[in-house]
Amino acid sequence: MKKYLLVIYVFFLPVHLALTQENVENSSQNVSLSDMVNMSLDELLNLEMVQSSSLTSSSVKEAPSKVTIITSIDIENSGARRLTDVLEIFVSNFQFLNQLGIPWQMGSRGIMSNDKQLLLVNGRNVLQRTRNGICSELDLPGLSDIKYIEVSHGPGSATHGPGALGMVINIVTFNHTSFDGLKTAVRIGGIENYQSGEIAAAHSFSKDHGLFGYFNISSSQGAKREQAPLYLGRDDPLGEYKVGENLIDRGKYYRMQAEEGAPRIKTHLQYTNKNFEIWARYMDGGERHNNGLYEIEKTKYGHANLNATYKLNTSDIHQLKFVAGFDNFWMNCNYISPDGTTGSLWRSSEQEYNAQVFSQWNFNESLTAIVGVELRYDRLGLPYDGITQVEWTPTLDSIIGAPWNTVAYAATGEIDWKPSDKVKFVIGGRVDKHTYTNYLFSPRASLLYSPNEKNIIKFIFAKSLRLTSGTELRIDSRRGHEGKSAVEELISYEISAGHHHNEKLNFNANVFYHDWKPVGFNNETDYRTYAGHINSWGYALEANYKTGKLRMRAGHSYTKLLSFEKYEGAGRLYHYSTADNGIGNDFTYWHNHNTKISSFYSPNEKLTLTGSLNILWGSPGGYNFALTVIDDTYDPGNSPEHYTLDDNKPFQESVYLNLGAHYKVTDKLKILADIHNVAGMFNENWNKRWIWTVFRDAGNHVIQPPAFSISLVYSTGGALGK
Repeated sequence: MKKYLLVIYVFFLPVHLALTQENVENSSQNVSLSDMVNMSLDELLNLEMVQSSSLTSSSVKEAPSKVTIITSIDIENSGARRLTDVLEIFVSNFQFLNQLGIPWQMGSRGIMSNDKQLLLVNGRNVLQRTRNGICSELDLPGLSDIKYIEVSHGPGSATHGPGALGMVINIVTFNHTSFDGLKTAVRIGGIENYQSGEIAAAHSFSKDHGLFGYFNISSSQGAKREQAPLYLGRDDPLGEYKVGENLIDRGKYYRMQAEEGAPRIKTHLQYTNKNFEIWARYMDGGERHNNGLYEIEKTKYGHANLNATYKLNTSDIHQLKFVAGFDNFWMNCNYISPDGTTGSLWRSSEQEYNAQVFSQWNFNESLTAIVGVELRYDRLGLPYDGITQVEWTPTLDSIIGAPWNTVAYAATGEIDWKPSDKVKFVIGGRVDKHTYTNYLFSPRASLLYSPNEKNIIKFIFAKSLRLTSGTELRIDSRRGHEGKSAVEELISYEISAGHHHNEKLNFNANVFYHDWKPVGFNNETDYRTYAGHINSWGYALEANYKTGKLRMRAGHSYTKLLSFEKYEGAGRLYHYSTADNGIGNDFTYWHNHNTKISSFYSPNEKLTLTGSLNILWGSPGGYNFALTVIDDTYDPGNSPEHYTLDDNKPFQESVYLNLGAHYKVTDKLKILADIHNVAGMFNENWNKRWIWTVFRDAGNHVIQPPAFSISLVYSTGGALGK
């Protein structure tokens, strides 16, 4: 308890000083940042910037779902080293884990998996279709191309198509209208060692005509295993290690880049000329890591995007929007087994061609209607480096018969009607058809009620769908079951209430109920069917406080499994819950309670003190997983005696504490100093990060080391954004 008090005291000291001084200098506005920083909470809530929540842009306040906005200033002040850090610090009911083969698994509202969330860049879907969902963007340290990130909580299929069960993440980049001048930054990380350099620049030929460019190059050596211990949750079947021992010679570094001497790269170029905009984006990333008995020698990927948009105003009330895009993704994942043998889990590439047309009518200030169509052509299972391997077993690989092509098309529509100042309806839906599915329908309806200027209540109903991976759909089809593969389904009921107390303070409360049917392989039918039926609920409470000197967010979220029924013939579902086995009633890879606090305080024009605290209060579902008897035919070490039942450290609370001091040397030069994972200095176990695995190794975890970063940032013009 004393350690908790120490952590909380260290975190709240600058906040206490800020609040004390704020009472004395309440009218003082000494913080010289961008216009967005100087906006009040009310102005931010009413700023029309949300693109991911509906087919038309809206404000955060009137978006038809709960939305979180994270600005470029928030990102810089947070000291985040990658996109997952940003989301973990600012997004309620968001958690993430390490995983074998892919650096991260992200989750929202108890739904843990990258392929059940949706990632957009400027509204463009950038998922990997073959097998893994969200793969790129997550591990790269360069973040200065991002103007803001918007997170639309809850299902998003009605707007963006199958895939978004838990949340929609939209990265909105700068362009010449929101960025002026030049920004260069060099960052060096210690203990978890890395180096990063980035440059961003914009040029305006005229008010509506300009160019924005960004380039980041980074190298990561990671942390030594002595500094980032890896602990097993069970005994090593080969007898080398016992449960709870540090695998000191397995994976010598934590968070090391995929290949030594091959830096990670991110580049973005965006051209705008009045109603026409085109952008190109390329990333080369990946990591070498060890998450258990198997060391992943490297997980390396490359991702290229090209997207063009043209808007045509045909009349005062009607607009057409044309969108065309190309996407190329490749991934190579190799492993080293405990006995020294090496192999490949998968290596392949894919290409996507996409076209959309939207027709929007703004009949008046109260009524807007939009319809659209989309066509997508995918080429999957293409060779990478002359080799194609889309599954890790030769048997499945031979069934797939790569490469293969698929076609998907969709029709979507939405009506935004505001009959009075107090009431607004947003009703929409989307119909999708894929080569390997029947017609799919995703509806959504939102009712927004504002009894007065200070309060708003949102009632939201949505049905969201998710196709299984491209490889899984292909396997079912090749086995003669085309069109029979089940499509994952989630029905959500949600109430979100916001209270605008004054220009400095607002509150938000959100409660949801999920009726979810996950999909899995059925041993009796020999194809993918509904694997079970899950009911869950949860809530999130948030408070935002903002003055000229202090920006503070605080929130607590809770997610609870209500019931879990496993369907006949379904395979192992322990990665969801062990409730169907009669053990507990919680999600396996989830901490039911989660508290998040972040604050940025600027006592003067030169200095900004920053801090973020994230407490995961323990996972009963994870502990129940360790108690569950796992079929030992999968691995000879999987039997209950291999788990430590008297020591549940892997499933206890985790406390992630980050602190920083940012100093403005001149109007153009800043020095940023950040300390990461500070709580581990008091208790190593607080810094642990789980390792996600479907069938085995419950309790495997790595200790994220306390580390530091130093940055030099030079900027001219509006490098923080207008």
